[in-house]
Amino acid sequence: MFKKLPRFPIFVAIAVTATSGQGMAQCFATSSIKIEEELAARLPEKIKSTGVLTIGSDTAYGPWEFLSEKDGQTPEGIDVDIANAIGKKLAVKVDCQTSAFEAILPAPGTKFDIGVSAFSVTTERMKEVN
Repeated sequence: MFKKLPRFPIFVAIAVTATSGQGMAQCFATSSIKIEEELAARLPEKIKSTGVLTIGSDTAYGPWEFLSEKDGQTPEGIDVDIANAIGKKLAVKVDCQTSAFEAILPAPGTKFDIGVSAFSVTTERMKEVN
């Protein structure tokens, strides 16, 4: 939970699966993921009303997150798949936005709803999140 926003439920996905280079990345199909109505009901009103979960991600860190080779603009990778799975579970669309890595964790609740970007726990990050 973020110290600055104690009432706002924040999710920070920490990916722990490794794969080889980004050229071999394939999207995870979310079609089999079922909506969790109880979790979706707990979303902040802003997210419920827009139906969009805004994600902050450093898209220069393949295979975790990177921009598609097809158009150079569409976020792809392991963390993007995790974000899409979270969105499917919560019955919202996911808007994955590129951000500088160091700007993600301070921004949930203001610029982003969640941060998804291969985070590891550090003393500095623990000052912002727990």
